Amino acid sequence: MSTRFERVSALTGILTVCLWIVGVVLAQGMTHQPADNATDAQVLTWVKDHSGLITAGSWIYMIGCGCFFWFAGTLRNRLAAAEGGTAPAALNAANEVAVEAFLGRRLPFPAIAEVIERVGDERLQLYLYHIPPVSQVPITLALIEKLLSES
Repeated sequence: MSTRFERVSALTGILTVCLWIVGVVLAQGMTHQPADNATDAQVLTWVKDHSGLITAGSWIYMIGCGCFFWFAGTLRNRLAAAEGGTAPAALNAANEVAVEAFLGRRLPFPAIAEVIERVGDERLQLYLYHIPPVSQVPITLALIEKLLSES
């Protein structure tokens, strides 16, 4: 890591975890939660009484999410630099163009791979990333087959 900015960026991973923990503790753990059998009025009263802590915890957690994106971007750049070459930059550019065209319904999904292939680097591949616990949206085999069959 050559610059001070890059060294600080690497620490954002640790900062992310700390902010997430503080945010959750503030929003949920600092106060006595209402009972499971509490009435709607009791829960509403509890939320109104603790809205400051809930809001502060939520904002701190969201700032942690921003730090996570900063860390992920730094990590991606460091890995790209370690690999050498311009393949990651070319992939990013091809991805941006292809996704914009796909979302604008000017390019079918299977053509994204063709766009990436035309970049001319054999190391570039198309991956379908999916993390169900984070997204809470399942990607079924039928959906993947439909995306691949569209032309």
